[in-house]
Amino acid sequence: AVPPTCDQVGYIEYYLCSNCQTCFSDEDGTIIVDESDIKVEALGHNVEKVEAKDPTCDEPGNIEYYTCHSCGNIYMDEDMMIEADESEVLIPTLSHEVTIVNEVAPTCTEEGTKEHYACINCESVFTFSSSTIKFVPSTFVLGIIFISCS
Repeated sequence: AVPPTCDQVGYIEYYLCSNCQTCFSDEDGTIIVDESDIKVEALGHNVEKVEAKDPTCDEPGNIEYYTCHSCGNIYMDEDMMIEADESEVLIPTLSHEVTIVNEVAPTCTEEGTKEHYACINCESVFTFSSSTIKFVPSTFVLGIIFISCS
């Protein structure tokens, strides 16, 4: 037996006479079958469109493509004519580009912030300790400077 795939027919188990090339459904060669009796149609692709996604500093992006959930193949087109591999559709992650954000003094109407470092690509906040750069989780709120306006 040969199981069908997304784009290839399969065949149920059968017996083939080596002399006359006749197909039989039984080992004794008494029940003749033709190709339509033993052939299993191709399953067809189970395709999903994957939308384009820009890369970030933490995750790669991708161009628009199509993937089959049954066979796992990747296609560049909806008609599944142009097969691709993952390297052709993925866009590498960005690198953090850290820049200094100067201290801003508070006013009576605006909050101020302490000097810090931020990535211009993803806006992640970093601090420097000695010669090491440390990432500050996004839930961290930078020290806010308050003043009294009397």
